[in-house]
Amino acid sequence: MRSNAFSTVLGFALISTTAAHAAQSAGAPADAARIDRITLSSGGVAEVHRVANVDGNGTVRIEVPLTHVNDVLKSLLVSDAGGTLDSLTLDGLSPVEETFSTLPFDAKTIGSLPALLQRLKGIQVRATSGGRSIEGAVLGTDSNRVKTPEGETIAEHRLSVLTQDKRIDVLRLGADATVDILDAAMRDRFADAVQSLGRAGNDQLRELAVNVKGAGQRAVGLSYITAAPVWKPAFRLVIGNAGDARLQGWAVLENATGQDWKDVDLTLVSGAPVTLTQKLHDRYWRQRPELPVTVGVGEMPRADNSAGVSVARKQAEVQGGRGAGARAESSAMMSADMARPRPAAVPMPAPMATPAAPTQAASAQENMTNVSFHLPQPVTLARGQTLSVPFVDVALPAERLAVFQPEMRSFNPVSAVMLKNTSPSTLPPGILTVYDGASGFVGDAKMPALPAGESRLASFAADRKVEITSEVKPEEQMVDVKVSEGVAQIRSLSRTVTTYRIKGASDAPRVIVIEHPKQAGWTTRSDRLDSETATHRRLRIDVAAGATAEVSVTDELPGTDTFALTDTDEQVLIMLANAPAAPALSAKLKALAQQRRTWAATERKLADIDTRIEKQNGEQSRLRDNLSAVPPDSELGRRYMDLLAKSENAMADLATQRDQVGVEYEKQKEAFLRAIAAL
Repeated sequence: MRSNAFSTVLGFALISTTAAHAAQSAGAPADAARIDRITLSSGGVAEVHRVANVDGNGTVRIEVPLTHVNDVLKSLLVSDAGGTLDSLTLDGLSPVEETFSTLPFDAKTIGSLPALLQRLKGIQVRATSGGRSIEGAVLGTDSNRVKTPEGETIAEHRLSVLTQDKRIDVLRLGADATVDILDAAMRDRFADAVQSLGRAGNDQLRELAVNVKGAGQRAVGLSYITAAPVWKPAFRLVIGNAGDARLQGWAVLENATGQDWKDVDLTLVSGAPVTLTQKLHDRYWRQRPELPVTVGVGEMPRADNSAGVSVARKQAEVQGGRGAGARAESSAMMSADMARPRPAAVPMPAPMATPAAPTQAASAQENMTNVSFHLPQPVTLARGQTLSVPFVDVALPAERLAVFQPEMRSFNPVSAVMLKNTSPSTLPPGILTVYDGASGFVGDAKMPALPAGESRLASFAADRKVEITSEVKPEEQMVDVKVSEGVAQIRSLSRTVTTYRIKGASDAPRVIVIEHPKQAGWTTRSDRLDSETATHRRLRIDVAAGATAEVSVTDELPGTDTFALTDTDEQVLIMLANAPAAPALSAKLKALAQQRRTWAATERKLADIDTRIEKQNGEQSRLRDNLSAVPPDSELGRRYMDLLAKSENAMADLATQRDQVGVEYEKQKEAFLRAIAAL
């Protein structure tokens, strides 16, 4: 927001009032605090500055929408070069309810005389009706249904009072009834209640009263932050024929302050401030624990449920138990204009009219976190109305491009314009309407935030006369193999080759820009690389009318993998032997692969023997079960015994073979490990 120079800035304490400013200082009234300056922020807030003339002690009053009170309370600054700040008062959140909370009547009964008198029991009044008056303390009212001479049934109300001489007097209350409240305190409270109802006629506004003390006539300033509709930039871009463009920005804003603007000094700020709100106008009650009242009843003594232990014994037990426990935009893309030529037989349309320049350009100021545009002329705008005023009017370098974005999954590029901000200040983001200087409207675009000296693309239409296809070929290859202490280190390279094929427009040349996506950690190579953004690398190609072109781009990602050779098999060793490496290492790896093949064959032979042994064990278990089920001297029993003997002989042979193969297996394993250690 635009800073304000205060000669004196004072803090204050907030006093919430329910009566009609009874506690205000008795100073001279101030002029109405009019709005003289406003700063609208794209953060959804406005800095409002008001000024009022004060003579001596005075009170500056402003009306604020109820929805804005919290913002005003958090941010109000008071400037008084010739005085001091006394206090600020403000009606509460519900002033009517608070006023009537201490009265015997409420806002609903105050409009009915019989109902009101019923609530004023014991209050001294003087009542007059039908030419008769009574005076005394109100006892109450009663109602009866009576018939008029015309036969109509109506309600008749009667008031009963206790007079000073202790006599009860009754008065029928007719349409001409009047009542005087004789109790001075109740009369004042009744008047305050009626006044609070008047102030609550528009419950959406709250009046703030700022009391100041000082001498002489002077101006008192009030500045505060309040919620405001976001002002909207809307840009118009007219592209010329010589690589230039005219950019005009209009601000669309609303007056939502609840008060008319008359000759207000207006500033527009584009930025991203942190804006907070807090319910300072609400009331919060701290929860307090309740202390019971003591009424003289003593507490019951605690029951003794355990045997007593002497102090000496306890100390002995304790002693005995001790010891147990990039930005990268390229200016090279700002070159010749790509205005499309027309066939000679077709007449050219009338050139587009040049937009009128603003009466006086807004002055821009670049700040640390935002940019502000101060309108040169005061603004007059009724509350609730919308205003659109130009705030930017600059000539910028511009180049027409056809931009291809592969992630859009379209064969056609988009027609775009590359804008370079040669103005001294940042241009805010907004909607951009694009005109061609020769043919008129060509499309809408999203105007990006454009810092001074930088370039941005604005895409506004599909270029259906150009087609672009792509083909992607991934590759994986080993670059180098090294072995150290039995660990192999493989350097690999992942490569993706993307080929873009362009079919140009038949009627005019194009400058094609391909936005090739970036991949984290990958490097990109292409003879068409032109520039890059945070997310893409841009390839630039000039394509003549009716021509075709082909562009290749290579993305590469190096990688390293390590593993122990003792855990590898023959296939991996052969792959390593055939990979790029020193000739001596390749020969050793091939020999190692042969050793691993021999060792693997022995390992399979050993596994085969173990399988056969397991099968014989199962056969013997079956034979023993059968023998236990038949007599041992039977024919069947003798057959089982013969089979069991043969199985035992087979088991002995298998055990011998396993011992021999096991010895061979261990020798080959040791030889393999020695060969690895020797690499």
